[in-house]
Amino acid sequence: MELTAEQMLTVRGAANAMVDAVDDPGIEIDDQFDPIRRDHAAAARDELGMAFEDLSPEGTWRGRMPPSEVQALRDAVGAIEAMVTPPMSERLLSLGYRPDDADLANLDAALDGLPAPNREDLAFSDFRFGGTDAALESRTSFEELGETTLEMLRDTGQPRDDLRRITGRTFPDPRGRCRDLDLAIVNLTARFARLGGAPDSVRFDAVEAYTNSLDRALDAGDRCYREMDRRRIEAGAVRLTDAVERGDRVDSRVHALGISEMIAWAQSNRLREQRIGLR
Repeated sequence: MELTAEQMLTVRGAANAMVDAVDDPGIEIDDQFDPIRRDHAAAARDELGMAFEDLSPEGTWRGRMPPSEVQALRDAVGAIEAMVTPPMSERLLSLGYRPDDADLANLDAALDGLPAPNREDLAFSDFRFGGTDAALESRTSFEELGETTLEMLRDTGQPRDDLRRITGRTFPDPRGRCRDLDLAIVNLTARFARLGGAPDSVRFDAVEAYTNSLDRALDAGDRCYREMDRRRIEAGAVRLTDAVERGDRVDSRVHALGISEMIAWAQSNRLREQRIGLR
């Protein structure tokens, strides 16, 4: 990443405007900026603020941020540019954000200094940092997905029974009932995560069984999970299978809950796209 001091101020202002818009219940901003990235934008805004303090007015900042934060900054810049196209959005005006021609020039130039993250890197970063719980809870069955995962993790079933239940599973075309497939993947994932404390022979057989079953589930749900949703779920699965292979019971459970969050993110994307007419 590379930004001049002026660009840093303008990009930081764009991120701050999007954070304020998400936090204002009277402003519906999700047609321009995904509220799930609210915390990513806030973190990136704060990092730019700290970096700016050590930069001369004529200086150029060169640094790194997690891909999730870079994407949030790019999204914020894109949202502002779209919303200042005449007539200027009343939503921006209500936030007290009135970019001038110099600000717009800085925003346009700043995108070159905020290169789009590699899709694989972004998926792993999104899995690591997750999204904004408030946005997930307001639009999805986020709480139900997490409770289902925890309930399955507390189950004291036998390891070989769990292995049998994740081996060779089939997932019919959900035909619009994506929520059923969401719950099926959560169930499958939690059963697999329980095997983090199983004997070696069971764990190693389970890794292949889980990977194959998850691929079948995602293939069956090609209408439910857009490319980035699938990448996030698969990124979580890589972390989870590594933990199970190590026999790490704690990490296995943590990553199972992380995958349930990525499923909620996919739900949110489906419903957001429906609301703004993309589906």
